[in-house]
Amino acid sequence: PWDPQRLSNVNDLCVDKSGSLWVMDTNDQPRRTIQFKTDGTFVQELLGNTHYGGGGTLNRYDLSRAFLGRVEFDVDWENRSARIRNVLAGRIYGEDLLPIRIKDRQYLTTAPLSYRAEQSFGVVYVYDETHGTARMAAAFGEALHFEPMFQPEIVSAMKGKTPQQFQFCWSDLNGNGKVDSAEVKLDEKKQDSNIKLGRFDSELGCVSGNTLYAVKEFLPDGTPLYETREL
Repeated sequence: PWDPQRLSNVNDLCVDKSGSLWVMDTNDQPRRTIQFKTDGTFVQELLGNTHYGGGGTLNRYDLSRAFLGRVEFDVDWENRSARIRNVLAGRIYGEDLLPIRIKDRQYLTTAPLSYRAEQSFGVVYVYDETHGTARMAAAFGEALHFEPMFQPEIVSAMKGKTPQQFQFCWSDLNGNGKVDSAEVKLDEKKQDSNIKLGRFDSELGCVSGNTLYAVKEFLPDGTPLYETREL
């Protein structure tokens, strides 16, 4: 749960003539300026600016909530205001997360930015509505662009080749939300081929060229296990 008085990366402080203390917090998500009284009383937080071109998505199942990167917001349409509700995780891949509900479980999926039609890798998060958290549960695509593929144990499995030469598929088999080398499947790409994924569909499937990444089964904790199928 979000505490607006909690500070992370304080870059600058100033006191104005009316007795307010202004704090510049340069954390990227969320970006904000905080106003206190000089006795420490919290007044307000000003959120923004957005990333280049804006960003963020509404929760299609609950329009009073929205996402921007790792931050979840409460949206008050009547009063035209918003406040931070939760920080979903320490790190989230993707700025625009799209929610997809399957049975009684909700997922968050990465999506291409609005000015692009493709993403080099896709990530699926299991969203915990009760606690306001998101666990990274699966990912696939270009190994070069997905940072966890540069772990020494995974690079050593490439046997002298580089992440640029591989595509990967990973599912969180042990439920710890981390990419462990034993969970990663690597496949060497055809020469000069690139993975260009679109958006996830309503069944958490995702297409690159004539290949469909499809869920073959779900683990009890909601983690999706993927397989590739030719279209």
